[in-house]
Amino acid sequence: GIFKQGSPAFTVPQETEAMASLKQCAAKMGPGFELSTVAPWSTFQRADHTPVRLGIRGEHQLQNASLAVQLFRVWNAHYGPATPGDEDLLNQGVLPELYARGLEKTVWPGRTQVVPDEPGLQFFLDGAHTQESMAACARWFSEASGELPDVGAGKVVAGGTSRRRTERVLLFNMMDKRDPGTLLGSLHRSFAAEGVHIDRAIFVPGRSHTAGMHKINGTQTVQWQEELREYWDNLQSKAPGKVNPQHKRKLCHVTERTNAHLTGGTLCAVTCKEQGEAGPRSSEVHTSLESVLQTLRHRAAARPDLQLQVLVTGSLYLVGDMLQELKYQV
Repeated sequence: GIFKQGSPAFTVPQETEAMASLKQCAAKMGPGFELSTVAPWSTFQRADHTPVRLGIRGEHQLQNASLAVQLFRVWNAHYGPATPGDEDLLNQGVLPELYARGLEKTVWPGRTQVVPDEPGLQFFLDGAHTQESMAACARWFSEASGELPDVGAGKVVAGGTSRRRTERVLLFNMMDKRDPGTLLGSLHRSFAAEGVHIDRAIFVPGRSHTAGMHKINGTQTVQWQEELREYWDNLQSKAPGKVNPQHKRKLCHVTERTNAHLTGGTLCAVTCKEQGEAGPRSSEVHTSLESVLQTLRHRAAARPDLQLQVLVTGSLYLVGDMLQELKYQV
């Protein structure tokens, strides 16, 4: 943000170096300028002590909620409180009901969002695209995918089989010319720290680009996605309990076919099956989101014993394109 004389400034807790920099900038504003650290979210509760379930999930959103409370508090003080007594409640650590309802109803499409699709298929979308947000994304996915009941769990579905096994899929893309280690490396380390096992990784180019959120015409190259896949496979091969990467290459096979039903035409899939305790593992490159969605829906329909949980992340463009593909509406 930009410091402005006559307007208070607020920040969430920062690392020592970052906080020192903020204080140095605040000191240059002269006497009377105020920089304050907002109260932690844990200091607030409803009057009836029931929890406030934020509309935007994720542990990292708690700090954003604290900042939102303080900003709205200052706005109310300037323009007049929306409800008499709000300030007294906040001074006691009680969150006014207007504040609580607003935070619970806040929606940000593509940020820590879960979109159910067909039976047995759920999409977890988060437009994380920095090293820090990748770690937060992994923590949220670990929590959200574990707390949601399996679609069809405990129920008899086609063929008399109940859904019991969860398969987690990573659908990823990032802007080219960036170091894959910044995002993929951070995400992989965070998955390991959270105990999240990814059964399949899919890399696909987005339909939109930086010039605007509209479709790219013509055939797209997947060279960058192939590089991302290679980087991911290398990370996987070095993970504990995995086979030697020299052996992995010998067990990989590449298939390429043309499917008239897939927009974008060619589907290139690289599947690496490995031996050992880790079992099979695969990574794929698709040329279009349409082919990805068709593949996932087909797998969910063909395997009623599976619950597919698909994390879509790495690029705001990819997440936006997927929301369009899923025909999501706010």
